[in-house]
Formats: sequence, C-alpha cells, structure tokens
Amino acid sequence: MITEVIFPVYNESDTLCEQIKIFNQFFDDEFKKNIFITIADNGSTDNTATISDKLLKKKLIQKYVFIPQKGRGRAIKECIKKSKADIVCYMDIDLSTDLAHFKELIDSISKKGNDISIGSRLSKKSKVVG
Repeated sequence: MITEVIFPVYNESDTLCEQIKIFNQFFDDEFKKNIFITIADNGSTDNTATISDKLLKKKLIQKYVFIPQKGRGRAIKECIKKSKADIVCYMDIDLSTDLAHFKELIDSISKKGNDISIGSRLSKKSKVVG
C-alpha cells in the first residue's frame, strides 16, 4: 500500500530541507519504499519553492504543489483530492508529533483494517517536549 504524507507549509525555506531529511532518515528502506511525500506550499513568498525543487531532484520528496490561496486546510484538501495513494495523511513540517508513532498510525489502516486513524499531540496521554 502506498501512503502519501502531505506536509502543508508556508514560508518554511529555513527548515524544510532539514525536516524532510529527518523524516526520511527515521524510517528503514523497506517502509520508505511505500511512502510518497508531498509538499503543499500554501502561498509561500520565500524560497520554499526552490528548496522543494532541490528536494525533488534529490528524490527526498515526490511531489510539490503550490496553492496560491492561503489556508492550511485548503492546501491539505487540494492534495487529498488529487492523491492516488491508498492511505493519505498529513503532518506539520516541524515534526512536532513523535515519528515513533507514525508507522503505528499507518499500520492501523494497512494491517488492522481501520478506515481512519488519528494521532494528536493534544491527547490527554500525549507528552509534549520542547
């Protein structure tokens, strides 16, 4: 099953490259071969497009989408509507949700047959660090 991970961004040129590298390095090659990373640029006016193009060329991301209208929800919605992946999810580019739980989130759909899986750092059991 292919999983598309959408990262909605706005003026993230200073952190985008490093955060995508962290995301990619966290998972083993077997898991990563089924991950499709999309940057949903929500009207950035900095160098986010240039950085994304470099990430595409290095094959660290698979798609870059520019949505000129502002609104995080709009960026996510546009990418979900166009996705061909079996599983579609999104997360913040600051990786504030612990990546250790990402595979568990995907497995709850791909292996356990759930239709939806939600992770939140706002859960009562969550621990926010930093």
